[in-house]
Amino acid sequence: MKITYQWNTGTLLGIFFVTLCSLFLLFVGRNFFFHYQSAGFFLVVATMLLSLYTTSRIHTIQQENEHQRQRFRTVADQSYAWEYWLDPSGRLEYISPSCERISGYSPDAFMQNPELLTTIIVAEDREKFFRHLRKENDECPFLIFRIITATGETRWIQHTCRRVVDGEGRYFGRRGSNIDCTNQHRAEQRIITSRQQWMDTFDAIPDSVMLLDRQFRIQKINRKTAQLLDCSIQDLLGRVCYHEFHCTLHPTENCPLIDLFGDGLSHEEEVYVERLGKYFNITVSPLTDGNGRVTGAVHVARDITRQRRAECARRELMSSLEERVAQRTGQLRQAYSDLEQIFEVALPLVVVTDDFIIDRVNKAFCRFFGIDKVQVVGKHCYDLWEGEFCHGRECSLELLRSGAPSVTRYVDGKALQGQTITCSIQSVPYRDAAGKFIGQISSFFDLSERKRVEQRLEKVRKQLLHVEKLNAIGSLSASIAHEFNNPLCGVLSVLERLQREASLTKIDREMVAIALREGERMKRLIMDLQNFNRPTSGKISRFDLHNALESMVIFIQKEMSRHNIRLSRKYCSEPVVVEAVEDQIKQVILNLLKNALEAIGDAGGEIRLQTAVLDTEAELRIQDTGTGINQDDLSRIFEPFFTTKSPQKGTGLGLSVSYGIVKAHDGTIEVESQPGKGTVFILRLPLCSTLNKGNPA
Repeated sequence: MKITYQWNTGTLLGIFFVTLCSLFLLFVGRNFFFHYQSAGFFLVVATMLLSLYTTSRIHTIQQENEHQRQRFRTVADQSYAWEYWLDPSGRLEYISPSCERISGYSPDAFMQNPELLTTIIVAEDREKFFRHLRKENDECPFLIFRIITATGETRWIQHTCRRVVDGEGRYFGRRGSNIDCTNQHRAEQRIITSRQQWMDTFDAIPDSVMLLDRQFRIQKINRKTAQLLDCSIQDLLGRVCYHEFHCTLHPTENCPLIDLFGDGLSHEEEVYVERLGKYFNITVSPLTDGNGRVTGAVHVARDITRQRRAECARRELMSSLEERVAQRTGQLRQAYSDLEQIFEVALPLVVVTDDFIIDRVNKAFCRFFGIDKVQVVGKHCYDLWEGEFCHGRECSLELLRSGAPSVTRYVDGKALQGQTITCSIQSVPYRDAAGKFIGQISSFFDLSERKRVEQRLEKVRKQLLHVEKLNAIGSLSASIAHEFNNPLCGVLSVLERLQREASLTKIDREMVAIALREGERMKRLIMDLQNFNRPTSGKISRFDLHNALESMVIFIQKEMSRHNIRLSRKYCSEPVVVEAVEDQIKQVILNLLKNALEAIGDAGGEIRLQTAVLDTEAELRIQDTGTGINQDDLSRIFEPFFTTKSPQKGTGLGLSVSYGIVKAHDGTIEVESQPGKGTVFILRLPLCSTLNKGNPA
């Protein structure tokens, strides 16, 4: 700092003028008439005037300097820094109030004890401060040292000082400035510590980490990378990564950095480095500037060679285990399949747990009960079939639990869905692998079929007796018809002669005509009865289906009248000629007519007869308005011995025999029925032109 005194132009000119006048007078007095004393007088006067002026000017300058000093103090007092001034002798000239905020000591304390400026400096930093003060240059270097405040706290000070000189270079003292940089120093220390910790962490990462620029040059690496490449960290800085790792002049095809610099996104790739003989999992992430532009990348390479080898070994082991498991599984599956097949093809089987829950059933069991597995599994066994021994000590499960080797029961009652079953049930213990009793396995032997066969045999026996009775009746009726036929012929002959030769009144003649007609009707009935009971001839002949129908209607007319049953005909306009065994077809027609008659019963109704020619077939429909047939019975209507009638009314052979006769003639017989609306039987026979010439009998 320089201090200068400013002299104005008027002052300099006045001094110059007085001096010039004095010299002039001195010169004139020497050459003319003035006396030397007069010149001295004038010189003294001029000197006094100049002295007075100079004194006044110096006072003015001192006032201005004091004013400037006050202005400096005002500025320094308001400064946030701790300012002070040392005079040339080193005495403290001024110290700003900020010293108290920073050091805890007031300005008066420093003014009273100037040594306090150095004694509060920490001893280790004091010599450094003194060396700093001894510097004589005008540079403004700063010094950082520590002080101990009045409260005993250690604070960091950033010190700056400068020598102060005037315009002529005279030394006027030293100005110093102290700034509290404790917080800044602590922040810097934290940054340094964090940086060191980051570097330690960076080097402690077990993976290879590199910071790269967009030209793939290495900007920073950790210790692991240097160890991998067997180089020092400094030697690798600035080198190209793919040259150091892959010894290539260009990036490899699967380098993830190419994708990163293309789209700015993170990428991951598994890479084999041939130079190192290792597998690495490479992860690259972008580095960006303040504008979001990608300036480089973080390249992390994790050595996964051991994992890959372990994975290969694991795959080999897994493959071997899978083969063994597959082989063992195949054996188990085969064994299970064998057991499953045995289980499924065996008798109806059910596995029941020790708490009476059905655990498993086979298909034969489901067929036996007519239900699905989902309807059975999980249910209680006594809900499916309930025998007389259920819910008691004689229960098969309880007996097996108590040690019985097996239990056999016979059931003849109702089971699930009201189905009646007759069977024997044999139960054996069901144990786990440790031999613990966990339930029972029961097999069902169906006795229903045997019972049905026995019932059927009994029915057949009764039917045979009925057939024998019918045969006896047939033989008797044939014999009676023969005995009736002879007297009838005589009666008819007498009536015919009376009608021709006798002289009769009109009424008598009408009575004779009636007697002849009734006699002829009796003759036809006797003839039809003989034909019906006569064994079939088995000979094929041509006949009109209409005539066969009418000859069979005669046998049911009386029953129709008695039960109030109407007969309607809808015949084809032309004769329907078929070529068949006539008496067999008549037997079929009569059987169908009787069935229609019985279906209507006493309620009254109608039987409709309809014929038609269908291309190569003759069709006969016999329809009734009876009770109809249930849908469940329609599929069995042509089975032998199946009947919906009581045993006293039918044998169950009529429709089956009729079905066989029609089939033997290459024809068909069908049935359509609705319960409550009636039934229609549809008989189709080949016309004579297309009939098979073989013997249907």
